[in-house]
Amino acid sequence: MESLAYSQQSAAIPAWKANFLQQVKQRNMTSDGFRDIFQRYTTMSEGHRKLQDKFHQLEVDQMRLTQLNTELLRKVSASQSSEPDPKLLVEFERRVQKLQEELAATYKRSADSANTIIELNARAQETQDLLHRKDEALDDWARRMKAAEQKCRDLMEAVEDRDRTREVLQDELKSINIQVTQMEAKCKSLTAENEQLLQRWIRKMQEEAEKMNDSNALFEELQAARAELEMLRKMNPIGGRVQQEIDETPVRVGSMTVPVPKVVKKIIEAHKGDCNSIAYSARGSMLASGGNDNVIRVWETRSCTLKATLNGSTQSVMCVAFSHDDENIVGASNDNAARLWNLSSGRIKTALTGHQAKVVACAFSGDSQKVITGSQDRTVKVWDLAKGYCIRTIFCLSSCNALAVSADARMICSGHFSAHVRFWDTKSGEMQHEMANAHSNQVTSVTISPDGEYVLTAGRDHVLSLIDVRTYGVVKTFTNENYRNGVNWSHSCFSPDGRYVVGGSNDGAVFIWNVNSGRLETTLKSDHNATVMGSSWSPGGSQLATSDKGGVITIWGSDN
Repeated sequence: MESLAYSQQSAAIPAWKANFLQQVKQRNMTSDGFRDIFQRYTTMSEGHRKLQDKFHQLEVDQMRLTQLNTELLRKVSASQSSEPDPKLLVEFERRVQKLQEELAATYKRSADSANTIIELNARAQETQDLLHRKDEALDDWARRMKAAEQKCRDLMEAVEDRDRTREVLQDELKSINIQVTQMEAKCKSLTAENEQLLQRWIRKMQEEAEKMNDSNALFEELQAARAELEMLRKMNPIGGRVQQEIDETPVRVGSMTVPVPKVVKKIIEAHKGDCNSIAYSARGSMLASGGNDNVIRVWETRSCTLKATLNGSTQSVMCVAFSHDDENIVGASNDNAARLWNLSSGRIKTALTGHQAKVVACAFSGDSQKVITGSQDRTVKVWDLAKGYCIRTIFCLSSCNALAVSADARMICSGHFSAHVRFWDTKSGEMQHEMANAHSNQVTSVTISPDGEYVLTAGRDHVLSLIDVRTYGVVKTFTNENYRNGVNWSHSCFSPDGRYVVGGSNDGAVFIWNVNSGRLETTLKSDHNATVMGSSWSPGGSQLATSDKGGVITIWGSDN
C-alpha cells in the first residue's frame, strides 16, 4: 500500500525532481556501504589495543620470571656449596620446567600476537586505502551533486523564463486575434465597398461607352462638316480662314498632308534661362512651355500671346504635357515632384510626390485618368488622378531621361541614361523588351508615332532611331554630320502625319528628316543662338515650335 502511494506521488513529481531524488538515494546507498567497514575497523582497532596490553603484560611477566629464575639460580649456586635438599631440588626443577613451559607459551602467544598485529595492520592499511578511495568518490559525488544542483537551478530559471515568454506570447496571440478580428471586419467592409465601387465602375463604363458613341457620332458630323466646308472653300476664295480653324482640330493619321516648315512665324521670349520642354495641346489651340525659372507658361497659338502662368514648382520644370481633353496640364520638376494644374482655374489640382530624385519626364494616359512620370531615382511611376496617389512603381535599373505612353495606355516606352530603351506593360509593370543597340550614348527623347507603330528615340550619340514596336527592331536611323544633340533632355518629335521627324542641334539649327527615305528634308536656321532643347509639331500641322537654352521659342510655318 505504501509503495502504491509512493508510486502515485512519484507520478505527480516532475521528471527533473524524480531524477534528483534518485541520485540522492544512490548517494545514500553508496555512503551506507562504508558502515560495515567502519565497524570492522573499530573492532580490529580495539582488538589491536587489547593485544598490545596483553603483550605488555606478558613482557612484565617475562621480566618477573627472569628475575625469579635468576634468584633461584643464585640460590641453587649457594646451595651447591652445601648439601642440597633433594625435595627442594625436585621442587625447583618442577618450578623451572613450569616456568620454561610458561615462557615458551608466552613466546608462542607473543609470536601469534605479532602475526595478528601485522595482519591487523595490513587490514587497517587496506581499510585506510579503501576509505581514501571512498572519500575521493564522495568528493566526486559531492562535486557532481553541486553541479547537478546548479544545473537544477539553471533549469528552474529556464523554466521560469519559458513561463514568462509563454505568457508574453499568449498576450501577443490575444492581441493578434483581436487585430485579425478587426481586419476581418475591415475586410468585410472593404469587400462591400469594393462591390459598390465595381457597380459604380460598371455604370461609369456604360456612361463612357455612351459618350464614346456620342463622340463617334460627333466625329462623323465633323467629317461631314469638313467635307461641306471644303466644298465651300473651293466655291468661295475667302474660305481660307475657315480652313485654318478646321486644320487645328485633331484628325486621324493619313487624312492629311503636312507641309514642311520653312520660315519663322514668331519668336517668343518665353523664359529666363533654359526652356526645357514645349508641347501643343490636343486641339492645337495652346502651347505650353516649362523652364528653369520654375514656371509653366501657356500661349495662345494663333496670336502667340501669353494665356496663363502656372506657378508651384520650386525648381526647374523639365517636361510638360497636356491632357487629351485639354483641361489639365502636368509638369515634371527637379524638386522630385510632378504637379497637375487645371487650365480653367490656373491652380494646382494634385501634387504627385514620391520620387527620390529629379522628375524629368511625364505623360498622360490615353483616357487622361493617369499620369506616368520618370525620374533619375531609376523608377517610373503610374499615378491614378482620381485617387491622387501612385498605383504602380516600375524599377527600371537606370535613370529615366524620357518616356512615352501608347494611345491605349497599355505600353510605356522609356529612354535611359544607360543608352537602353525599355518597353513596359503598364498593367503588370513587367518589362516586355529591352533594347541596347538603339544608341551608344544616353537616350534624351522618346516619342510614339501618330499611328502607334513606331517609336522615335534621340541620343547623345547624335542619332535619331526609328524602332518598330511590333518587332523591337531599329528600322531606320537619321543623322547628319552637322547634327549634334547638345543636352540630356533634348526632345524630338514626329509630324502629325508621321512623314517627318525633327531634331534640334547644339548650334541652334533644326533638322527635319523624311521618314520614308531617311534623307534630310531641310535644315531650319533662325535667331536661335543656343542649343535647341525641345520641339513640338501642332496637331493640325500648321506650326512647328522649337525652344532653346536661352529661353526662346521659335514658331515655324510654311511659306504659304
